[in-house]
Amino acid sequence: MPSNSQIESNCAAAIEKKTPSLTLRNTLIFWAKTHANTLIIGSTSMSTGHSTHPLTSMPMPLRINLLISLWFAFLAPAFAGEQESIEDILKRIQVQETLQLEYQETRHMELLSRPRQSNGQMFLSAEQMVIAQHSPKQQTTVISKNKVVHIDPARNIRRDRKLKKPFAIPGMGPFLQLFYGQSNLAELEHQFNIKLLQDSALWQLNLSPKITAMSRIRTAKLSGNPGEGPNQLVLEFADGDQTEWKLSPLARGPDARKAMDRIVAQTHRQTSQ
Repeated sequence: MPSNSQIESNCAAAIEKKTPSLTLRNTLIFWAKTHANTLIIGSTSMSTGHSTHPLTSMPMPLRINLLISLWFAFLAPAFAGEQESIEDILKRIQVQETLQLEYQETRHMELLSRPRQSNGQMFLSAEQMVIAQHSPKQQTTVISKNKVVHIDPARNIRRDRKLKKPFAIPGMGPFLQLFYGQSNLAELEHQFNIKLLQDSALWQLNLSPKITAMSRIRTAKLSGNPGEGPNQLVLEFADGDQTEWKLSPLARGPDARKAMDRIVAQTHRQTSQ
């Protein structure tokens, strides 16, 4: 007969598998713990005031597990919505046309008491990614398949760096792999442990490198509204640092392309003066 700990472990695995929804999972746990003490099985003796059914003596974890089973049987279907596959999310993330986004970046670093913040605009096109930072100082980074160019107009600095692998930027590799479709699902699963969480308000894709010794990144997370691309990117590093991008769409298609070309041309002129 399995022990209580084994039963709890098996039940936890079942919850993880059956409940990919973030909101539903949290609601389920709260509901089960709240109602566990009020779970009554069997009748109550008139003379003693105690239940006469032997199952009423079950430990608290088993009561919670029973409530979870009841949830799946009767309540969870009412909360379930249409679920997307990982392939659906990956296809939507890949850049199909030029996108113009407003971004806010926040870096939490172990050695700093306060987070560092910057903001600007980000452009995603079929051949390059452009990050045009507006504050705390103006600078532009252009990432193409085989090269990254960093331009600091105020200091008249331009740095060019060739990439050994397409879009292989340290600290941004997982995101660029997804945006530019450099890896299909099978290839991604060879490199990362992938988990998709979703509910009616949010989808979240988590990637954790399988070979942690070869990566500074502990977890890369992308999330967004159902049926849309990502509006938040989070990188958690092995040293405890974390970088978060919040994205808001501004334009797409020809208008976004014109804005991107204008910014790139302007920064190139500034460094050539």
